[in-house]
Order: sequence, then structure tokens, then C-alpha cells
Amino acid sequence: MDLIHSKIQMTFFVILFYGITFFCLLPIILKDWSFSLYFQDLSKVELQERARKLNDVHLAIANEYLGNLDAQVSYRYHQNLQSQESVDLAIGITTIPRKHDIYNTGYLTQTFTKLHEEFLMDNQSFPRKVLFICDVFDSGPEIHEEAQALNDYIPIFREHRSTDFSTINDEEKHKMHYVQCMRKALSFKPKHVLLIDDDTIPRKNIFSKMRYLIDKIESSMPKTIPQKLQDKLVYTKLYYPQKWSGFGNDYKTLFELLAIGSMGAPLVGTLILMAVKKSKRISHQNLAYILGEYVHPYMIPN
Repeated sequence: MDLIHSKIQMTFFVILFYGITFFCLLPIILKDWSFSLYFQDLSKVELQERARKLNDVHLAIANEYLGNLDAQVSYRYHQNLQSQESVDLAIGITTIPRKHDIYNTGYLTQTFTKLHEEFLMDNQSFPRKVLFICDVFDSGPEIHEEAQALNDYIPIFREHRSTDFSTINDEEKHKMHYVQCMRKALSFKPKHVLLIDDDTIPRKNIFSKMRYLIDKIESSMPKTIPQKLQDKLVYTKLYYPQKWSGFGNDYKTLFELLAIGSMGAPLVGTLILMAVKKSKRISHQNLAYILGEYVHPYMIPN
């Protein structure tokens, strides 16, 4: 009778626990997560307004950072770095003029200031490095005003081509822009190259994380590969595939997660049962319920 009563209490506790989690806490925590089921159902105009306000905050922080920089000192500093015979890492920000009739996003400014801050803070991962902005566009007399403004703080590399790219798709154009900027990066004779789009905000400690990634790649290379081939240029794309930019509905990955779960759950259940049998305490049964593992009353010794 006591076990039945205890079971009812535990079942009530579990229902209450999950109810508070999924109906009270998560709706509040995840209401602004765009890929969440709890995301507020807003109109397109409201979403744009919310994104604009958030971007304005980030842009204000970036402009404040620029305001604290001495333009002439910054320009000479980066100019001197670009005159080195060779470097450990060449970092290029690829950018093209963006057409905004009303709203200026300031993406390039935000990317540059964040990367510049990380650049100055890191002295160990890549002691000798160089930073540059690679301004490219397809054709026409267009001027990249945002890049022009940043030219006061850092030398800008410009590669303006008059070729007609109207028949080339966007992915091919993107690749050609990268090729142009890669040529400029390789002119610094770097050991490594990092190219970043102008709408990509780098994470904190990006260079130490890059150092870790490179070390892992180099240490995992088979020793049978000749050293000359190991030193050849290779690349790693530092972003998730498009389907995983948020949450993807890839059935293969879902099956993989289910397979991992089906192996982990029995293991956890076995450990809990072992603990319950050793202690003969109902508290372990409570723990089993909280973890989602059902332990039948007749399995617990009297």
C-alpha cells in the first residue's frame, strides 16, 4: 500500500515538474528564439522592427568602439603589420556594397570592430597576423561608403572588376569574390588564412579556438602522408550547413539521435536500478522518475 501511495506521489511530482517546465518556464525563456516552437507569432513588420532595434543596439556599440580608436594610429598600426615579410595568419573581411534604400545595417562596421577587438586581444594563438578589408563588387561606378569610412582606420584592398556577371549565379559570384580576396591574403605569405563575410560576427576568443582547431587537424593527419603534402593548402568552412543554421528536420540525424538515446537510456536505467537495489530506499526511485526512467514497484526489494 505504501508503494502504491509513493508511486502516486512520484507520478504527481513528475507531471508537475514537466508541466512547469514546458508550460511555464520554456514559453518565457524561448519566446524570442526564432526556431523554437514557443516563438511568438509576430507579423512580418513586427519581426523586421524587432530585428532593426536589435541591430541598432549592436551598431551603436560598434560605433562607440570606433569612437574610442585613434584613426591615424590605427591606420599606421595595420599598415606596418601588412609590411611584414610573412605572417602566421592573414585575416580578410570580404565585402560588397549593400543596397538599402532606407535602412543602413552597418554589417561591415559591426564585423570589423568585433574582429578588431579580438585581433588586439590575442597575442599567443597567432603572434604575427594581419587584418585587411577586401572590397569587391561586380561592376559599375558604385562606391562602398561604409568601407570608405573604415579606410580611415585600416588600409582597404579594392578589386573592382568590369566584367559582366549578370549571367552568373550568386554562388559563383561569391566564389570569385573569395578568390580575389584569397590572392590578396596570400600576398602576405601567411601560414594560414581566415576569410570572413561582412555579415558574420566572430565569436569571442575566435583565434584561440582557431588555433585549437588547426592543432587538432594537424595532429589527426596520418603519419603516412608526406610532409610536403601536409603543408599544402587545405580549407575548413567554419559554419553549419544551411539546413542546420537553426534546427533542421533531417531524418537521418533524427534517427542518429534516437539511436544514441536508446543506448544511453538503458545504461542510466541500469545504474539507477543498481543503486536502488543496494540502498533499498524509495528516494532512489524518486530519482529514477525525475530522470525519466520508470522503475516498477515489484522490481524494488522489500
